[in-house]
Amino acid sequence: MHFLIVNEHPTVVIGYISILNVDPQFKDLIMHSATNSKHAYDSIYDAISKQIIYDLILIDLDIVTSKKSPVSSCRQLVLWIKKLMPEAKIILTTRNTEYLPVYDIWKLLQPDGFAIKNDLNTNSIIDMIYQVVNGFIYKSPFVEECICKIWENEMLVEDYNRKIIYYLNMGYKTIEIQDLMSISQSAVQKRIVKMNKAFGVVDRNGLLKEIKRLGYL
Repeated sequence: MHFLIVNEHPTVVIGYISILNVDPQFKDLIMHSATNSKHAYDSIYDAISKQIIYDLILIDLDIVTSKKSPVSSCRQLVLWIKKLMPEAKIILTTRNTEYLPVYDIWKLLQPDGFAIKNDLNTNSIIDMIYQVVNGFIYKSPFVEECICKIWENEMLVEDYNRKIIYYLNMGYKTIEIQDLMSISQSAVQKRIVKMNKAFGVVDRNGLLKEIKRLGYL
């Protein structure tokens, strides 16, 4: 089995390798590493040229994207890998602990495994990789919590509503959000009014404060 670790910290890569090397079930793993998105991009192409398929790819979503990289973000890197090497199982890690971003990563990228770094230790790393290698979907405890929290509030299950919240948080006005999302201004306003009511606030500032207070952003 070929395993690619995409992480900019050599000590983290060494840590993963050390953890897996002592477990007999992973004795046949052939380890590869990449320190940034461009390095990962090149590694994928190099593997394909050698007729190598990565069975498992672990990507740290927090790495800084190289300016020379053909992909503009780690998210784009994941989507690109899924197209070019669909057989590979992908595990994602992040330090992000905000409900909305974690949920959106899970829904958009649909990884085989997804973990918050604070959830990881020697045992959970082995369990995560074992489950993914054996065809199961792995979600660390906090990822599970994020997904459950979103589904507790029907307003946030709606993709449009989450996008509106992101744009409001970035400082965009309603008329600008209309253009960004290609929906009418009245539709944007109606959704904001419904969210205000659901969260017990009266305006966009109150909405953002409440959403942040609850840990969604």
